[in-house]
Amino acid sequence: MQYAAIAEKKSRILETVRFQKFALATAHRAENVDNPQILKNFMEAFMESPIPVVYPVHPRTEKRLKQNGLYSKVKKSENLQILPPVGYPDFLMLMRKCEIILTDSGGVQEEATAPPIRKTVLVLRISTERPEAVKLASQKSWE
Repeated sequence: MQYAAIAEKKSRILETVRFQKFALATAHRAENVDNPQILKNFMEAFMESPIPVVYPVHPRTEKRLKQNGLYSKVKKSENLQILPPVGYPDFLMLMRKCEIILTDSGGVQEEATAPPIRKTVLVLRISTERPEAVKLASQKSWE
């Protein structure tokens, strides 16, 4: 909430996004990116998503994509835009503009519930250490 106005003024990240409507994805946890099959499944799901996906790639994930021969295919996808890691103001703008967030990050789950963002989050994990975010989402009136 504190940085929303600053991000609005300083960030230019949306100028680099090639989609008007998009999902924002993050995935960096070992259980997701160190397993080649899970990583491949994530990338296929992102590339085949009904809404385009913008994915600022964590250095750990980029390394695993390259090790598993997936990076060049992912970079060429028409439906998936890979971005280098982004700073907080840029990430905040991506969260504000996106339609939905797909993440394995507890911090992103928590921030998505903040009033300036208020996005639905698809948690890319078996469990979460942010049950308050799940509780808040269950109280949201779905249209």
